Amino acid sequence: MTDEMIDVKVKNQYGKVLDAKALLHEGAKEIDPSRRIVQQVEYIMVDGEIIRPSIELLFNSERNDCIYRIMEHDSLAALLKTAPQ
Repeated sequence: MTDEMIDVKVKNQYGKVLDAKALLHEGAKEIDPSRRIVQQVEYIMVDGEIIRPSIELLFNSERNDCIYRIMEHDSLAALLKTAPQ
């Protein structure tokens, strides 16, 4: 697993947008950059809680009733596209 955490924005089912961190799968920068960011995330961290994705690629908190999804951002896609191959 890579040690690189990236900053992401997540949105919960109530429409609230929060800052979070995401850990990319090992080798994510070498994977096809056309893949969605959420497909390359090992887990997200929201308010200190590590949340792993469900099969639907949503992140269900065990601490509260929130379900998060990663918002796609061009800057994240650019991070993956500009990584050395």
